[in-house]
Amino acid sequence: MAVDIFSVKGTGQDGLITDDDIHKAASQLKHPTISQVHPSHPDVLRIHVPKITASLPQNVGLKVHRDEDEYGKIERHPLKGIRKTIADNMVKSFFTAPHVTHMDEADVTELYSVVQEAKKKAEKKKIHLTYLPFVVQALVEALKKHPSLNASLDDHTSEIIYKKYYNFGIAVDSDAGLMVPIVKNVDKKSLLQLAKEIAAIADKCRDRTITLDELKGGTISITNIGAFGGIYATPIIHQPEVANIGLFRIKDQPRVVVVKEGKENVSKIVIRKIMPLTVAFDHRVIDGGEAARFMNDLKYYLENPKVLFKKVE
Repeated sequence: MAVDIFSVKGTGQDGLITDDDIHKAASQLKHPTISQVHPSHPDVLRIHVPKITASLPQNVGLKVHRDEDEYGKIERHPLKGIRKTIADNMVKSFFTAPHVTHMDEADVTELYSVVQEAKKKAEKKKIHLTYLPFVVQALVEALKKHPSLNASLDDHTSEIIYKKYYNFGIAVDSDAGLMVPIVKNVDKKSLLQLAKEIAAIADKCRDRTITLDELKGGTISITNIGAFGGIYATPIIHQPEVANIGLFRIKDQPRVVVVKEGKENVSKIVIRKIMPLTVAFDHRVIDGGEAARFMNDLKYYLENPKVLFKKVE
């Protein structure tokens, strides 16, 4: 008697059907019958066992992929490779570090003008310049004032490790999944050097030529989803780092500004370019007040670009 494999309930990991499951199903189909082998030998019996048509290799389970559930058609895809690694890392980070997210907005109207002017110089060198290198340099200066965000926590020794170097992870959306390549020693590179290296390392992620060494050694990460839209999000911290900076789409928005008219200060509603910002931080290492002070300094450098960006080279 054949066993309908699709009626068997798997007891193995992730629903795998084991040899024991098949034998159990077979035994439930029909009880074995017993008959005498030969009338002259009544003490010798023949046991008739239902025939099992499904066979499995030793210690190997069969994964059943059904094309529908009780609600309709479905597709099942194995969680493996890069997607499995991403999933494991996200779970580890979320359940290791108590995540808190501080949110704010930066008025980047002045920075917009600086970027547009710098783009002209970059185009002559065939370099695509975006806001990101400017944010990287502003972030370096803010971290110098707030080193606890450029750190990691050693759980084994119960020590906070303050990094004296600046290696920034840049989140890249690729067909294979989220990757976070590392741009090393960003504090020693110019805006154009950063633009070239960020573009090159992102291309490596997308064509899957990135090396393991280029994915290691980060001190803090930047998640830039401005190209995709959205207002705010809470990026997951890239362990063992303790902070992740979120950048979002710059939009024209009305703001109240104070302008000088004669001898008086007058409030006016004007259109300004606003960039939403977030910092997700590990509350074991960073307190809320420190995160807020860090964000204020990051905003200051973004809102006053002439303090940092005197020339593009």
